[in-house]
Amino acid sequence: WQLVGDEAAGRPTSRPAPPPHGDAGVVAMASSKGPSAGQSTMILLIDSFLGVEHDASGSAFQDEMMGYMPEPHRRMVRDYRQKWTRTTPVRQYVSERQANVEGLVEAFNECVGAMRDFRKFHLATVTRYLPRTGTGTGASTWRTFLQGCLDRTQAASLHCPCK
Repeated sequence: WQLVGDEAAGRPTSRPAPPPHGDAGVVAMASSKGPSAGQSTMILLIDSFLGVEHDASGSAFQDEMMGYMPEPHRRMVRDYRQKWTRTTPVRQYVSERQANVEGLVEAFNECVGAMRDFRKFHLATVTRYLPRTGTGTGASTWRTFLQGCLDRTQAASLHCPCK
């Protein structure tokens, strides 16, 4: 994959996407904002599930990235976020039951740690890649922005009263 033109400059582009199943000959246009992990549906869902609370710029960036996702993906993120407002958040559930369920906090923190490790890897990859392209992430300095996402992911961990 080689970025050219608008994609290399970090501007949204459109390119043909594969036709939906059963619609032979129909071509849909997909829009993207260059190479951004923020366009991943799973990143937004995992953050919501684990209770990662982003600052205003992180939340605004995620909202912007939803605009580049296919509509079914946006709908899924919105639906899950809405459903999770009607139930106890996982982080709170774990925190309230940590004294009664051995290993619960450790298991939750391992999940947060996996997301943190992904973000560390992403930050290292971007640190090597972006200086060569002159592009950035969103409206903020990419390094500061991604480090903030990493820090807020780590902050989602629970204090472990491990024995």
